[in-house]
Amino acid sequence: KASLIAELVKNYNDVLLAGTERPIQRPADADRQKSCYSGKKTS
Repeated sequence: KASLIAELVKNYNDVLLAGTERPIQRPADADRQKSCYSGKKTS
């Protein structure tokens, strides 16, 4: 995959990559956690 990305960057002037993961600070207060998180397991 890295070689494909390097080839795309070399062949095209403008390459847009999306998909940055950013950590979310979890609230320490239990009531605030309930409002921010559903509790549903995704995996």
